[in-house]
Amino acid sequence: MPRRWTKEEEQKLKELYASTDTSKLAQLFDRSVISIKKKAYTLSIYKPNPGWPIGKKPTEEHRSKLGHPGNKYALGHKHNNETRKRMSDSHIGKTLSEEAKLKLSEKRKGENNPFWGQSHTKEFKLWASENMKREDHGAKKFWDSLTKKEKLKICMPGIIAANRTQPKAYTSIEIAVQEVLDILNIEYEAQKPIGKYIADFYIPAQNLIIECDGDYWHSLPDVKKRDKQKDKYLRKQGYTVKRLPEKVIKNDKHTAVKQALGS
Repeated sequence: MPRRWTKEEEQKLKELYASTDTSKLAQLFDRSVISIKKKAYTLSIYKPNPGWPIGKKPTEEHRSKLGHPGNKYALGHKHNNETRKRMSDSHIGKTLSEEAKLKLSEKRKGENNPFWGQSHTKEFKLWASENMKREDHGAKKFWDSLTKKEKLKICMPGIIAANRTQPKAYTSIEIAVQEVLDILNIEYEAQKPIGKYIADFYIPAQNLIIECDGDYWHSLPDVKKRDKQKDKYLRKQGYTVKRLPEKVIKNDKHTAVKQALGS
């Protein structure tokens, strides 16, 4: 959590901000430059504007000041709808380089992020949600223009990452198969991520995948189709795939697992 400002610190900042360099203030208060600027903005205190010499180029520090929310000259200024739409449309389909993404990420970490320690209000979240549904919204137009294959390509890295970090809960028939594998002292990996899929059980010694199929869920047409696609993908990767129906496992789990293992 960010360290809170005391009333004494706020008073001292009011006295020194206009006449003291921001980097020196950061050292004095043992805080980041962004934290100093944010607090100055909330206290409505600004540095005097001496004017800009003709021909002089702005420094990086000055550029950062121009882009900071404490800039009183930009404060309250809003682009008209035509300008905002033109700006939005100009960004459709454009992507940042990996180097640019890394720089932005590093620059916005921790207290250097202007949104550090804050959260959106419920009203803003509702407005943002409704705003995204507008037919003329740039992001919505871009998303709607993509094919199903292009959308999948964008979403797939996140789906794979979620599969790897948030494994699903074990079902009763998976627990039953696991118990038998443990009794037989078979080395296995449960819920093994393979590409965009999660295999119920992987047996390294046989390069074997065992899938446990619930009778109701895996009888649905869409699920049957996905199961076929999953089996095709796994076999293409060189795995042997065996599916054990719920009825077979519940009838005799030991025999079911031994048959899948080929023993």
